[in-house]
Amino acid sequence: EFRGLASSAYIQWSESKHGLNGITCEKCHGGNASAYYKEDAHEGIIPPTDPSSPLYYTKVPELCGQCHRSELEAFKQSRHYVLLETLHQAPSCTTCHPPHKYDVRKPEEFVRFCGACHAEDGGVAPLNIPYESERVIERTILLKESLDLLEKRTREAKAQGYDVSATLSKIKAAEAELERIPEKWHSFDITGLKTSIDSVEMKYSEAKKELQEILSPKVEKKEVKETPGFTTILAISAIISAIVLARRLR
Repeated sequence: EFRGLASSAYIQWSESKHGLNGITCEKCHGGNASAYYKEDAHEGIIPPTDPSSPLYYTKVPELCGQCHRSELEAFKQSRHYVLLETLHQAPSCTTCHPPHKYDVRKPEEFVRFCGACHAEDGGVAPLNIPYESERVIERTILLKESLDLLEKRTREAKAQGYDVSATLSKIKAAEAELERIPEKWHSFDITGLKTSIDSVEMKYSEAKKELQEILSPKVEKKEVKETPGFTTILAISAIISAIVLARRLR
């Protein structure tokens, strides 16, 4: 059973950002990565259930924070961190980022994980947090996809000779703001997150409208020459007839 768990953990880690960037086991678990035999490699490792282990759930934020400083500082501003430090009952890093995979939970998972506490039987208010979190992460994902597509179209327009430098600047500003949102997630300030996303959406809409105006064909106003109407023709005919008649009478 242990071999199966170890194998599964290795597979998850090898496909994670940690694995792809060379963040190896001993960085979190300790031990001797250069040892050949398992017993030597595992020497000094403390089980994560032991309060003295750096992987003990209340100590995980400080461990992750050795590399992810800004995320740790944001987390320390949250109510979750206060409860984790005082009551030892609150989410930690691995609640939202599965161990060894270290990815972000899918939107549909938020209701289940947040709802473990923010529910009527969990007794933690506000109860709408799981659904608000789900909507915020969905909006974030959609915005990322929309900005990527808009940037692609804008660069295609640039390749065709259109001047889209101002539009690209707006897109880059929106992308930069969007990239800061994951860091803000760690403060669990849902209201602040929604405000940030509203700001990114506004920048996206402005850039999209600007690109549409650049690509829309400009209709030139042509000078329309008025065709003489029936009344005008009648009046001219009457004048000519009067002139002809006057000459005959002479």
